[in-house]
Amino acid sequence: MCCFYVKIAWTLLINLITRRERSAAESSFFELMPVVEAKSYFRLVDRESAEDLLRGKQDGACLVRPFKEKDDSIKYVLSVYAQEKFFHLHLRQTVDGSFVIGLEKAIEKEFSSPIHCVDYYRHNNLRCINSSGNVVVTLKPISE
Repeated sequence: MCCFYVKIAWTLLINLITRRERSAAESSFFELMPVVEAKSYFRLVDRESAEDLLRGKQDGACLVRPFKEKDDSIKYVLSVYAQEKFFHLHLRQTVDGSFVIGLEKAIEKEFSSPIHCVDYYRHNNLRCINSSGNVVVTLKPISE
């Protein structure tokens, strides 16, 4: 029974940490943000293991994994498989708490969480670029 309450407290703590404050023009209530770690497409794997999980899947197959290097702004990596190539895109957290894909650019599509980023690109085209080429895909997150 004790473990049950610890798990609930831990989940609430994670939700509180990941929330974003709304501007004064919006409601004064805090929105609890879902955490990507709870999604079936989140995996605690390294780059090589991510590629093993995605290899041979359909174009756009993807997963989110933690970024293991020391960088305060890059929290996660979106690993994508398309046209027999792998793309590992940084999910970077900006100063205001939003998430963007890749290196800093003049114009960036911002998301309130990695989940919203994945959901957006399930229905919209994402251009993936690396040294072996570039492709345009819609994301298809892997499940368990």
